[in-house]
Amino acid sequence: MHKDESGGRIPSKKKSNRRSDFAKATTDKWTGRTAQMEEDFRLVKPLARRQFPPAGAIMITQIPNIILPRVFVVLLVALCSGGMASAQFTFGVFQNFQYSATATEVTITRYPGNLGGNITVPSTINGIPVTTIGAGAFDNCPFIFSMTLPTSIKTLGTSAFSRCSGLSSFTIPSTVTFISGNVFTGCTNLGSISVSSSNPVYSSLDGILYNKSRTALITLPQNKSGAVVLPTTLTTIRESSSGSCSRITSVSIPASVTSILSTFSSCRSLATITVDPANPNYSSRDGMLYNKDFSTLLRVPGAKTGKVVVEEGATVIGAFYAAYSVEEVVLPASTTAIADSMFDGCESLRTFVFPAGVNSIGRYAFRFCDSLEEIVIPETVQTIGTYAFRSCRSLTRVRLPLHLTVIGDWFGSCERLTDINMPPGLVRIEDSAFSNATNLANVVLPESVEHIGSTAFFVTGLRTIRIPASVTSIGNIAFSLCQNLTEIEVAPANMNYTSLDGVLYSKDLRTLIQCPAGKSGIITVPESVTAIVQNAFSYSADITAIRFMGNSPTWGSSGGTNPEILYFEGKTGFGAATWNGFTARNLGQVAPSGLWLFSHGLPYDRDLQNTDLGIPLLLAYALDIDPDTDAAAAVPDTAVGVNSISLTYFAGRSDIQYIPQFSTTLEDWQTTGIVISAADANGFRTATCPRSGGARFMRLKVMQVAAP
Repeated sequence: MHKDESGGRIPSKKKSNRRSDFAKATTDKWTGRTAQMEEDFRLVKPLARRQFPPAGAIMITQIPNIILPRVFVVLLVALCSGGMASAQFTFGVFQNFQYSATATEVTITRYPGNLGGNITVPSTINGIPVTTIGAGAFDNCPFIFSMTLPTSIKTLGTSAFSRCSGLSSFTIPSTVTFISGNVFTGCTNLGSISVSSSNPVYSSLDGILYNKSRTALITLPQNKSGAVVLPTTLTTIRESSSGSCSRITSVSIPASVTSILSTFSSCRSLATITVDPANPNYSSRDGMLYNKDFSTLLRVPGAKTGKVVVEEGATVIGAFYAAYSVEEVVLPASTTAIADSMFDGCESLRTFVFPAGVNSIGRYAFRFCDSLEEIVIPETVQTIGTYAFRSCRSLTRVRLPLHLTVIGDWFGSCERLTDINMPPGLVRIEDSAFSNATNLANVVLPESVEHIGSTAFFVTGLRTIRIPASVTSIGNIAFSLCQNLTEIEVAPANMNYTSLDGVLYSKDLRTLIQCPAGKSGIITVPESVTAIVQNAFSYSADITAIRFMGNSPTWGSSGGTNPEILYFEGKTGFGAATWNGFTARNLGQVAPSGLWLFSHGLPYDRDLQNTDLGIPLLLAYALDIDPDTDAAAAVPDTAVGVNSISLTYFAGRSDIQYIPQFSTTLEDWQTTGIVISAADANGFRTATCPRSGGARFMRLKVMQVAAP
């Protein structure tokens, strides 16, 4: 069996004929194209990292993602005797330069990113000329301050010197005839590119890289400063040739330019773009770039300040991207859509009013609009794209359309957001919708919400949150790292979730989902819990201990907290002194009063003398009064008869001593003469005393004692 080009298998019948036919077809393919083959194959060889098989074998290797001047898919073929001769590649390191080599040329493949200084690329290695700087060979070498290329170099590969932030100038020798894309991307200090005057393919003018005839602008160095006047021979400003030039202040475009594929985006200091009035394709007004008839606004320069009013009927897609200094924008009343990234990076935009007919807001539409303080989205809007308002760091108020049913990942990292309306028909809050909105303190979820996505409120300022009965799914760490959040409340009617002591659980109390990061002290986990969700206790720094009522649960990760683990005698899965890397301690037997407290949603070790219920918790515990009711009203009354007074009370606690008493003065309390019945099936007793000798009063005294 053999593999075809797509990886599929070819039946092995008539193997020898297939090999012969393939060799013939390949030979015919190259017939008459020897010169072209040599030129194009030279560009491919440095990218190959595999040695060809021995003669007699057949291997077809497709090199993906390579675009050559005239060859778009290249097959490297090693044929049996009589076919093309295959190149043998060797690899090595020479003076810190990693390289690959054939018998005729060397490609520099990598240089260590931690080295730097003034670098000179060797002209030969082991006597073989160095002809190519390979793709990414010097990528992210920030400590290189100068680079000298030998006259043997012919090719600069993709991203060959990208992110070499130490370079301030660069010289291209006369022999370089092919420069791939993004060679100098991220060279933030590069202010000048010069080209040898004898180079037949490229040239430079005022530190800018052009083709030889200067009809195409290839690279405007990122640290180029001041005014840029483009030559009158120029016809094309190609894509990515002029982005991120942070220091140029003005650009003059000549009449000869017919194609602008890069509109000087991200040029932070650029205040003015001027077009020669004789240009038949482009025009300028008030320092902004338009098409000839002003029907399309192409670029608002990064340093353009104040207010921009777009005329009715004009198209503006992409014009405001990274318009850093614009403070106010007025769009045509006919605008129906805010396009993807339309105002992305408009850091100074303070005032924006949506046209009344807008029905969609695209992805990243207002991302990084750091000065935008308030947004009112009209009721006409049907869709809002991902990250639409992400990192709007001054945004404090948002008014959403009342009909919206979904809130997507729109407001992440809106650090000052404090007020947002939740539409009454809201169904879904998607992943990361409000993540890192650190001042969002109060959110009221409508009863329509069904889904809360992962990290939806991650690192927000929430203090409390109530999960409605309608919620059926909550994503991972939806409320994690909310340092002010002390309680998660769940509507009792919710069929999927519940809360106990402010901690979020599955409805069956088998899975602990999220402990609010703002909780402190000791957290008690119910006996029914068998699993704790990973990061359920993320960065709950003030939790000193976790008390487990039952056996050891599974637990993925503590998420940055380090509590003491407390467990009771007879519970399994805990080590004697450590558990899951935490210190562990055996508490002995379970206290019955603690179980009762916890079963009513109260802390296991709550002080029984507490009178928040109107009566001491000790009395409620002793008499088995539900603390969620009007506890004071539930205390039993005495029954007054003709000759006796009686009191019926619950007496089923083994750790409580029940002492009925009577008095005639409300001062001198006695037990003599009181008759106490046996406990009935429900643990109730009746205490009776005679009324002879005048009026009498009864009371019940309860005392906590050690459980038997």
